[in-house]
Amino acid sequence: MAKPLRGGSPRDVKPADLVKWLRSLDRKTVIQWTIIGGALVAFIFFFFLPILGQNSQLLNEKKMLQFMIQQASAKIARISEMKKQKELYGARISGIRGQFFETEQKDELIKIISSVARTTGVRISASEPSKKNVELPPPFGGQYETVSYELIVEGSYHDLGMFINGLERYAKHFVIFELHIAKEKREEARLLESTFTLTAFVKRLPGAPEEPSMPQIPPIIPGMEGMVPGGFPPREK
Repeated sequence: MAKPLRGGSPRDVKPADLVKWLRSLDRKTVIQWTIIGGALVAFIFFFFLPILGQNSQLLNEKKMLQFMIQQASAKIARISEMKKQKELYGARISGIRGQFFETEQKDELIKIISSVARTTGVRISASEPSKKNVELPPPFGGQYETVSYELIVEGSYHDLGMFINGLERYAKHFVIFELHIAKEKREEARLLESTFTLTAFVKRLPGAPEEPSMPQIPPIIPGMEGMVPGGFPPREK
């Protein structure tokens, strides 16, 4: 067996004593220590450190997975709300589409206008197609076209108000532009004359050009007898 080095402290150990002590060690003991030391070093570098790095990576992946699960849970919780919003949006779009005229109603617009006029007691004295164009926001822009008329109507102040209100409250969507009410045309009858442009939105035929449509006015419409299509005074140039 090797004898321990003599000396009070490591500073008192001389190199010669260290060499002498190493020579006195049993070769078998040295080999055992070397094997144990090599095994310890191999354990640290080839097992402990890789495991430590892998654990750190697994912890990071665990945190990332937890974050992704939280995000997925939040999205799943919003699915029902998103479905409700989709249904509400779909119902709103459907309701708005229902306010536009169908393609086959395009030639009936002037009849609808004359019916409202007859109901409210006003007389349409002149009318002509107009190129008035109104741009619609998405998703309606390319699906509907504008059909406009310039009208001159006569009636009392009350009847004219009822006529305009009747058009604006009609089940389908009419828009009134450039409304002007002149002075009393016939003082004895207290009749007023009003001019305005009336625009309707009609479903566009597939492949139809995106330009304002020029409607055709039927020659005779119930309630508009005696009215000459056109009938507008010459416009100032």
